[in-house]
Amino acid sequence: MKNNWKWLLAGCSLLVLITGLSLTPVSDPDLWIMLATGRYIAESGQIPHTDLWSHTAFGQPWVMHEWLPSVILYGLHKIAGFPGIVILKILLLNLVFFIGIIAARRKGLNPLVVLPVMALAVLASQIGFSERVQIATFLALAAEIFLLDRLERGGISAKAFLIFIAAGFVLWANSHLGLMSGLAVLFIYCLDSAVAGFRQGRWFTFRVMALGFLIACLAVLINPYGISLVKPFFKFYFDPQLIAFDKLIYGTIHEYTSIFSPSIMGDAAVRWGLGWMAFSALGIILNWRNFRLSSLLLWLGFFYLAFYAVRFVPLFVFATLGFTAVNWNQIFSGARHLKIPEKYAGRLSKPVFGAICLAIILAGVLSGFGLAGKRGGGHPLGLDGRLFPVEGTRFVKTNFPDPKILNDFMDGGYLIWNNIPVFIDGRMAPFRYVLEDYISIIKGDTALMNKYDLDLALLRYPRSGKSLSSRLHGYFSGSSQWALVYWDDICLVFARRTDRYKGRIAKYEYKYLNPIFTNPASPPDGFQRELSRAIGQNPGLVTPYLAAFNYYYQRDLALAENYVRQGLAIDGGDASLHNNLGNIYLTKGQNKEAVGEYLKAIALDRNISEAYCNIGYIREMDGNYREAEKYYLKVMEDIDPLNTWAYNRMGMMLINQGRPREAVKYLTKGAAIDQNSEAAWNLRKLRAIY
Repeated sequence: MKNNWKWLLAGCSLLVLITGLSLTPVSDPDLWIMLATGRYIAESGQIPHTDLWSHTAFGQPWVMHEWLPSVILYGLHKIAGFPGIVILKILLLNLVFFIGIIAARRKGLNPLVVLPVMALAVLASQIGFSERVQIATFLALAAEIFLLDRLERGGISAKAFLIFIAAGFVLWANSHLGLMSGLAVLFIYCLDSAVAGFRQGRWFTFRVMALGFLIACLAVLINPYGISLVKPFFKFYFDPQLIAFDKLIYGTIHEYTSIFSPSIMGDAAVRWGLGWMAFSALGIILNWRNFRLSSLLLWLGFFYLAFYAVRFVPLFVFATLGFTAVNWNQIFSGARHLKIPEKYAGRLSKPVFGAICLAIILAGVLSGFGLAGKRGGGHPLGLDGRLFPVEGTRFVKTNFPDPKILNDFMDGGYLIWNNIPVFIDGRMAPFRYVLEDYISIIKGDTALMNKYDLDLALLRYPRSGKSLSSRLHGYFSGSSQWALVYWDDICLVFARRTDRYKGRIAKYEYKYLNPIFTNPASPPDGFQRELSRAIGQNPGLVTPYLAAFNYYYQRDLALAENYVRQGLAIDGGDASLHNNLGNIYLTKGQNKEAVGEYLKAIALDRNISEAYCNIGYIREMDGNYREAEKYYLKVMEDIDPLNTWAYNRMGMMLINQGRPREAVKYLTKGAAIDQNSEAAWNLRKLRAIY
């Protein structure tokens, strides 16, 4: 073909962009479960059917639908470590888009149109560019749609198509539960071919696709679990306990949030995803003369998934990529007002195409360097140590053998990989009878911990804007039955005061310094001694400086500022430190400088509710009530619906404006969250007056 050089250059440009966006250190918590599964299969020669790694659900049924990739990942990790896994991820992602390039070329599309469409698809799907087995579904989905298009165009025989479908779905069934999306795509194409059959009287394609769908359904059963493989898919929609747990994690985990949630719409990757949705929908509308039922059904079906959770946006992109490229190619080729005289078209196409390629390559290079500048947690081909409790886990393994541990479910996989029995992890299925208790414990029902004989807790800090677990942290920090024995920037470890741990607690306990709940009444010499100990053990930590600020803020403002600036010298990208520096400026009466630091904090962490509240407070004190209301509402509606301080300030501001009836609404909400809050106190006072 005369455009071969363009397709080659297009592929190379996309390779640079995909690689630049994918060159990130290992960061996905589910990878550890894959590696642990692969290790178990390699060592035992058996595929697991029950839970092997928890002390709460040991022996409960568990369907590991990703067992085959787990073996591959474990073998690759053993040979090439984390660099091997990151490189494999990059290769597979490039292969997905390479299939798209080949499909567009075979359809005779214009590379000048296809290239920017593909580049937009890359940017829109980057949410899924982590080292997860879902990439197998991306690849399988792209290959499936390629085969279906080839069958429709007569580019592949029925026999070859059916063989590929059978073999492909057997592999898919043993790799990822995303195979359900593959069955949905096949069914949609069957419907489309049936419509074509009624219109044209040609039923061959429909018969082949229908047979392919039947074969695919049967092929799915060829796995170690049989029909049980697909049961978890339906449980997510009908099991009350799993639904309750879904609601919990949907409020705390980025990828389980709807793409239209205000709390994540500021994310650049999410905006690209929204842009692709609008772009692909516009293509269907503008190219209505060439309307296909399959295009609309694919768009609607996968839009529902993305609306449900942002993690499905890449699936939406790959399901709609093929027809979106076709639609826009037909739109530009059929638009008379866009036609360029032939004598100019040849001269312009090459430089325009070259400029697009150069822009995409530049974007890929800048993305790679930009991500490198934000890493800080590890080599781009290594492990992001900021995201896992590496040192905390090492401390537990060294000092507390065979614990009955309470852990954050996001850390369960990492603990499993390190051979520590967990309370819970990200698998969910084995923990069907534990989920309700886990949710209750996280919310503060600590009496349930005795049911599981818990003697250790490895917990993350309460997430900024996600204060669901703050009561649990408050219990551990204030209980005489538990001792804080370790903390760093990632996690805290609490040990139950038992004879078994008596010696370890005596050696490691922090009596005067708690980085979550600072006690201003702690003796200065005791606090300073433990602060120096924490800094000496790991000079790279920033949490000691946050704790020092909290302790000295009311005692010695100059010393508090000194510690904050020391922390910023270690990590200038810590949002909490910038927020604290803003508090210092506010105390000094330097409101302009305070707002500047709060805005820096927000730029670093869009969910840092404290910074929004502080700016709102400054605007309120300045009499700029409309601006203050904007910041308070941002906290209450988008970031932290449990933030009683925001409800209280909103209520008090409305009272000062002579609007007590409206104030009652906000104060009541704050009081309902915490009856001991300022909002509750002011509500009682307001009702006594009126």
